[in-house]
Amino acid sequence: MKAADAPLPPPEKIGHLGLVVKDLEKTMEFLSSIWEIGPWQSFEFTPGADDLLAGKPCRLMVGQAPMGTTILELVEPLSGDNIWADFRDEHGEGLHHIAFVVKDWEATVARFEQAGIPMIVGGIADSKHWGYFATTPGGLLAEINEA
Repeated sequence: MKAADAPLPPPEKIGHLGLVVKDLEKTMEFLSSIWEIGPWQSFEFTPGADDLLAGKPCRLMVGQAPMGTTILELVEPLSGDNIWADFRDEHGEGLHHIAFVVKDWEATVARFEQAGIPMIVGGIADSKHWGYFATTPGGLLAEINEA
């Protein structure tokens, strides 16, 4: 194995588990009625063309709540041609992605691309890089977040 093909150090942590939902409010209420999850923070996420490194502009409603040592993230696609709406339309609601927090964003992206796994959608939010990569084999949709 060449040095360039060597694996990177593991991610610092799992940042969150992401689920696609049809109705954010109903899902937050339901999950909170079953478990003591919360408090929820919800917000509209609307990355525009200037914010994106890959993918198309879209509108999402996002709800996040602490759950043990990680965060549960719910994503309701509102508009736009995007991976969250595609998932909902093809599979219904469910586990969509796992977000990994990494120290070296650029080396991680380069390693994914070197392995033939391009960024599907990604950009910059709150001065931090984020991006989604569909891995094969394994079928994992990995969100990579800059630490």
